[in-house]
Amino acid sequence: MKRRHMSLCFLVLCLTATLLVGVTSSAEYDPWVDGNDDGIIDIVDIVNLAIRFGEEGTPINKTALLLELQDRVAALETRMPQKGYISVPAAAFNPYESAWDTRNSGYHLFNYDSFDAWFFGSVQLPHGATVTNFTTYWKDSGTNYVECDLRRCSSNMIYTMASADSPEISGPGLGSSYDDTINYATVDNTQYMYTLYVSIPYSASHTDYYFNYAIIEYEYPA
Repeated sequence: MKRRHMSLCFLVLCLTATLLVGVTSSAEYDPWVDGNDDGIIDIVDIVNLAIRFGEEGTPINKTALLLELQDRVAALETRMPQKGYISVPAAAFNPYESAWDTRNSGYHLFNYDSFDAWFFGSVQLPHGATVTNFTTYWKDSGTNYVECDLRRCSSNMIYTMASADSPEISGPGLGSSYDDTINYATVDNTQYMYTLYVSIPYSASHTDYYFNYAIIEYEYPA
């Protein structure tokens, strides 16, 4: 019986190969028929099919299988970290000394005093998030620089997480800086508070330097 089955398979193979000689198929490529996944439906695939001729089993719903795979991929994508952003404008900052001569237009932070002035702005980061980037926007038209730090603070300690200062050379005017090498990157609101520190140099015109805003980029679990 087995010999008869093999003879039948061989006969089918020979007849099929004969019919295929000199014939070019115009049918669309079907990857399900390409048994060895080499991108060509050829005699190898026919041999594999002929050898298995007569086998029985439970059929597979290929459409349902594809949909299941798509659902698995979507589930994996949703578990990937999601990005979030916090924008901190000039309006969020207060000078260290209220008596200092400073200007805050809401989107520009100026130093009008006769010495360097520094400012603090609070920021509420999501607990458990991971800070990945700190970007600041400023004007620097002098030879000093605008200092901008993201800080983690406890009741008696200050830790600098990132610094994005303007250049310490003759300034380019309007510009931005970023820092993606974040220290203490995981946010822990049970033990720390988070602030931004900005120092603006003195200038005779009072407008050579100013601070615009900062953007904090973070990731959090889906």
